[in-house]
Amino acid sequence: MTSLSQLSLIRGRQQLSTAIERDFNNDPAQLVTSIDREISRLLRVDLKEAARLLKTFERLVAWLPEEFRPRVDGAKGRLAHWSGSYAEALNHYLRALRTYERAKDRLNVARTRRGLMDVYMYLGRYDRAIEQGKRAQSYFQRRKMLSDAAQVMTNIGNVYHRMDNNRQALRYYDRAREIFAP
Repeated sequence: MTSLSQLSLIRGRQQLSTAIERDFNNDPAQLVTSIDREISRLLRVDLKEAARLLKTFERLVAWLPEEFRPRVDGAKGRLAHWSGSYAEALNHYLRALRTYERAKDRLNVARTRRGLMDVYMYLGRYDRAIEQGKRAQSYFQRRKMLSDAAQVMTNIGNVYHRMDNNRQALRYYDRAREIFAP
């Protein structure tokens, strides 16, 4: 199987197609998801490695169908976010959000809103952060994705806490705790 580090050695569309066929059940979505998850993991432990893999990701996605391109913007947004470049993260997230909305990809819209919410909070745009968070929370709850909804509730609580609205923050934290407790 092609390791994610070996993907950086791929130099053309044909090599990429061969790797996808051989190692990802001929499904480019599996490749994209694998790389995206690895970038998310690396963001927690090694920003330089995450940035390196993101460059490979961007190069490889250019040889794939256009539907995968917003995943690169989302990953760029996460890297900028984790690096503390919130204005840059905002631009990447907004670009990914617009693309997902046009494609009616509601799951990735909600996931992008979750990231946007955090960026807006760090930029001091609390009303926008809460708006994005509530929209993401609503989607996750409708889809019975309760862990995702609870994560968003915790983030909304963080925004209210920053606004010194501790009563509202506690309401969201308590709702999240009820979901996480079991």
